[in-house]
Amino acid sequence: MPWRTARGIAAGAAVTVLVVLLVVLLPVVVAAVGLSVARNVRRMRAAASRFSCRTCGAVLGAQALRRADEVWAAHMRELRGKYPAVRWRVVRHVHAICPACGARYRWHERDGAFVPCRRDC
Repeated sequence: MPWRTARGIAAGAAVTVLVVLLVVLLPVVVAAVGLSVARNVRRMRAAASRFSCRTCGAVLGAQALRRADEVWAAHMRELRGKYPAVRWRVVRHVHAICPACGARYRWHERDGAFVPCRRDC
């Protein structure tokens, strides 16, 4: 192939190596992300079982996390129902809702603790 230059051959080889690396590393990256999410959920559950509500003093527990998940799922269903053609990119702000008084908390991952939400969340 006299019409191909050394630069073209090198570029083709680089693309081939990148594709092979992507195929080999993609399962590793997906597994790492899955483990990270599972670890975060475990940390959140453990923190919820130890955290007392700052409003009423009740322990949040797993029920607070489930309640926040239900409220979030209803919120997203409402958005998808109103605007079906929109692809939503939203940030979840409420991760726990006190089962006794309804106080809302967000998860601060760096500290591994729940922080009270402002009134607008």
